[in-house]
Amino acid sequence: ETDEPSSEDAPPAAPEPSSWADVLGVLKNPMVQLLCGVYLAIKPIRYLFLLWGPLYIHERLGTGVLESALLSTTFEVGGPVGALLGGWISDKFLGARRVPVCVVSLLVVAVCLGIFGLLPPSKVAIGCLLTVLGAFLYAADSLVTGTAAVDFGSRKGAATAAGVINGSGSFGQIIGGLLPGLVGDKPADWNPLFWALA
Repeated sequence: ETDEPSSEDAPPAAPEPSSWADVLGVLKNPMVQLLCGVYLAIKPIRYLFLLWGPLYIHERLGTGVLESALLSTTFEVGGPVGALLGGWISDKFLGARRVPVCVVSLLVVAVCLGIFGLLPPSKVAIGCLLTVLGAFLYAADSLVTGTAAVDFGSRKGAATAAGVINGSGSFGQIIGGLLPGLVGDKPADWNPLFWALA
């Protein structure tokens, strides 16, 4: 008997390291570029409601600080539900195709933004629409930065694609944090902002 290790005992071969050519290949991928643009458009909406939601609700409904903050969390409550359902629908009914779920989700987000400023000054109406908006926005968000990045980033470039897409969203965060500060003091002044983001 020999003491040489068998092929079954050998450690798995290390993956080939990525090169700058691989990074450039990811950056030139039209689908990755499209996903960067989509994520750049998604993030301002998310951060507008995350950072400025309580102020908008306070101005619109005249609620106190705590009540405004609690009502604005309905946006975040819808998020995990939408992310989970978006992935499940994609896997179960669409053969793991992410784009149809993203397109439908973003269309619903656009409609929600279009009517948001037109809602009556009602806690129930605003809370319900924020929940729906959060659910559909997070569904698209999670698919764009997660599985779609892996799907279109190639085997060697999946992490690079996810990083590039997520990085483009960081610029959107800045926009979402700044834009509401530029609008007027009245809730009606927010309507053009909602329509522009739609």
